[in-house]
Amino acid sequence: ISVTGVQTCALPISFAAGLLVGPDALKSTLRNYLTSLTMLARRFHGDYVDGAYWSLAVEVTFYAWVALCFLLLRQRFWIGVLAVAILGAGVAAVSPFRAEAFFAARYMPLFLAGMAGWFGLFDGKRQAALILAAGAVVLYAFHARSIADTWGGHVFILAGAAAMIVMIRWPAPMRPLAALGRRSYSLYLLHQNLGVAIIHYGKAAAVPDLAAVLLAGGVCIALAWLMFEFVERPGQQLVMALWRRASGGNSTLGHAT
Repeated sequence: ISVTGVQTCALPISFAAGLLVGPDALKSTLRNYLTSLTMLARRFHGDYVDGAYWSLAVEVTFYAWVALCFLLLRQRFWIGVLAVAILGAGVAAVSPFRAEAFFAARYMPLFLAGMAGWFGLFDGKRQAALILAAGAVVLYAFHARSIADTWGGHVFILAGAAAMIVMIRWPAPMRPLAALGRRSYSLYLLHQNLGVAIIHYGKAAAVPDLAAVLLAGGVCIALAWLMFEFVERPGQQLVMALWRRASGGNSTLGHAT
């Protein structure tokens, strides 16, 4: 609910920004708008209104597997997610297309690494963290060629993961970044079309480059902040309230995730 609500609010902003003030490359069609609402535009022979939306299909696929594994295994849902990642790797060896469509296979090592970090740093489940981390390393090596084309790409990904662990482990100096990070999903969905459109419009109006970039960043962050406060967080609260009601008030979902 939360993910869908944010995407539904961000989509018309991205669409309008590209259509009204963006360069020709950002202008899209009504068909693409409608297929983008599904988060699976390319599976419906459309294209995403905003190029950043390509990852939503991957994200939704992962969430669906996690939800299924949690319903079946509860607190041991991570075992099911690891099994899905291994199965996806096996399918990738035979049919890369199906592995991507149904398992988001090449991205699973990154999700496993994130789960390992959570269990190890916050949940105190070290055994689960170690198993997930080991699975992430092995599967990352298996999918290495499809994840990044160059050594530089792998270094960038691993450096980013290390930086996130440092920020999580020592949060005090990073509080402004942490606050922005909580709103990063909304910012991610807004920044590309809207940011480029604002910079394009600013340059056409003879606004200095630095000022146009700062204006684009400020507008995107401000809208992301509002979207988090009035769409994303209420959506999260609604999901948790529905879950508690369905589970009779004995939910352990917060600890599991």
